[in-house]
Amino acid sequence: MSSFASTKERLTDLSDSDWDLIRRLTGESQVIADLGFADLVIWLPTTAGSFEAVALRRPGTGSTIYHEDVVGAMATRAQREDFRQAMETGVIERRSNPR
Repeated sequence: MSSFASTKERLTDLSDSDWDLIRRLTGESQVIADLGFADLVIWLPTTAGSFEAVALRRPGTGSTIYHEDVVGAMATRAQREDFRQAMETGVIERRSNPR
C-alpha cells in the first residue's frame, strides 16, 4: 500500500482534517472488519472523478469476499455511481450481492 502522503498528493483534494480522519479510520479498520465479520475496503474520491481503493482489511473472524488485493484498484462504473450517491445522500444501500 502506498503511503498516505503520496496518496494525498495523487488522488484528491480532501482537507487535512479529512485526511486525519481517514488515517484514524484506517488504523481502526481491522477491528471494524473483525466485529462486522466482513471485508472493509476504504475508497477515496480522486481528482479525476473516480474512486480508488486505499485500504483493505479482511476479518479474522470469518470468510472473505475479496480474495485478491484491491488496494490501488479503481472503482467500476457501477461502484462510482453507488459511491457518489452515498456521498451525496449519506444513505447506506444494502444489496443482495455483497460486492
